[in-house]
Amino acid sequence: MCSEPIEMNGQLVACRTCDDCLNTRKNTWVARCMAEKAISPNCFMVNLSYKDNPDGSKPISARVFNYRDIQLFLKSLRKVYKDKYAASGEIRFIACGERGSKGSKRLHWHLIIWSNHPITELGTWKEFHSRKPTDIPEMGIRYSWSLWDHGHCYFKEPDRMGMSYVLKYVLGDQFTGEKSKRKTRFTKSDNHRSAFFRQSLKPPIGVPYLQNLVRGYVTGGYVPPTANIKIPDTVGFWFLSGDIRTDYLDCLHRINASYKAQFGENCAGWSTLLHSVTKSQKNETDINNDMETLTYGKVTKQEAPSEQEARDEFARFASSIKSGNTASRTRQIVRRCGHIVPCEQCQIALGHTAQFAITDQNETAFRDFITKNPDIDAHSLKDAYNESLYQRGQASEFCGLKQSQEVRAALAAYKGIAQLTGSIGGRQTVARGSSQI
Repeated sequence: MCSEPIEMNGQLVACRTCDDCLNTRKNTWVARCMAEKAISPNCFMVNLSYKDNPDGSKPISARVFNYRDIQLFLKSLRKVYKDKYAASGEIRFIACGERGSKGSKRLHWHLIIWSNHPITELGTWKEFHSRKPTDIPEMGIRYSWSLWDHGHCYFKEPDRMGMSYVLKYVLGDQFTGEKSKRKTRFTKSDNHRSAFFRQSLKPPIGVPYLQNLVRGYVTGGYVPPTANIKIPDTVGFWFLSGDIRTDYLDCLHRINASYKAQFGENCAGWSTLLHSVTKSQKNETDINNDMETLTYGKVTKQEAPSEQEARDEFARFASSIKSGNTASRTRQIVRRCGHIVPCEQCQIALGHTAQFAITDQNETAFRDFITKNPDIDAHSLKDAYNESLYQRGQASEFCGLKQSQEVRAALAAYKGIAQLTGSIGGRQTVARGSSQI
């Protein structure tokens, strides 16, 4: 919870710079890394440092972040990994570069590496000071590693506390004296503090764990009661945000839609999930976005039309009807306005309370239709239900233009058109994007 929220477009949003926001960001990364560990057979935390030049001076990479060193290290690691295990694409990582806060301000790197096979069996190892060869490195002891010839390295226990220690460097640039003024962290600030952060991106860290969860939901025919994720061996929840949250909710929408098409009702946990998003989000806009994604899928965002724009659009409909293509244009108006669920432009203008009402009303009508028509094939139920709604001659209760003369005329005329040309069929359509999960 942000302790210093700021107002944007009439809504309170997190400042992203206070102590609470930084703790939330760090804890989110800890949860993502622990999620990655939960599905990875091997997880390693390794620190990489730089030794002095032969003349005693610091190398340039110990003074300025040189991510190229890490790129070459990972390239070598992947090569020997493939040679030994005949596998590729199994190494994922987070790399945090840090400038030391004391003494010489020497730069070094903290890495978390996930893999299917142990990386400690790759390359050759020697104790850093005694130069004594060893087979597998122990935790907390400095070693020379043939894959990192810039200095020494040592491994740490990859538990939650270790992850938290490494990931505090993700926020290193926020701990300068200037950015820490009037904050609790000011006592730990350093004017020379800086950090560098990189990660595996395809897919993002933590997403494979979500993919495993989604596969379980599909097999079990249910959805979770909340969008917050419980990670093994981790305190609290992973609160999803941004595109990851949208993609995850879109997957849950598609699971429920598939189940509903097959069995005619929502899958287990759906109602609880819908109600939970109003509790987990503090911002009205975020609640609406979650409800929209869960109800209609990943929707391409569009601004609601102005009253004049809407009138102009329906004027074009009316003109088209008068031009002779009556059946085609009337079907479009009926498809847009004649369903219980309003069109996308009207949906965007609704709050989450109305979204609940639409969902409940549509589900009740659908169940009644199934009860009254037991002989209709399951694969034809949705189309038949839609057709029954279109032939009512009524606009959606939530349609912003239900009093329009063109809409009322089209709805009244549809029964006759349907008799001549057949059912329009199909389901209510919305624009959608692709899901990454």
